[in-house]
Amino acid sequence: TCYTGCSTNRGICNTDCGTNRGICNTDCGTARTSCLAACPGNSAGPGHGCGNGCNTAYTTCTGDCTATYTGCTDGCDTDYSSCYGNCGPDCRNACSPANPNSARCRYCDASC
Repeated sequence: TCYTGCSTNRGICNTDCGTNRGICNTDCGTARTSCLAACPGNSAGPGHGCGNGCNTAYTTCTGDCTATYTGCTDGCDTDYSSCYGNCGPDCRNACSPANPNSARCRYCDASC
């Protein structure tokens, strides 16, 4: 299941919310063009990381917004090296499908 408030294929949730629940926020809603706009210099294409992983205030876009966020509630870049802010206990779980013992997940935990 996705994080609270996210239903399958809703707005910023990706195709398989169950597997990649890290990109879901409590208020996923509709696709966020304003979030993409808050990440200058990065593609605004469908499924782009910033569109999928920002919080309400669009303050969690990273400087490397590629692919989709799968690391933390508020967003990580694609190599899970910038988990930050309100990751909470779901950070490790959100590293799926990476092995929970992989380097990227250990980094995610440490950063959170």
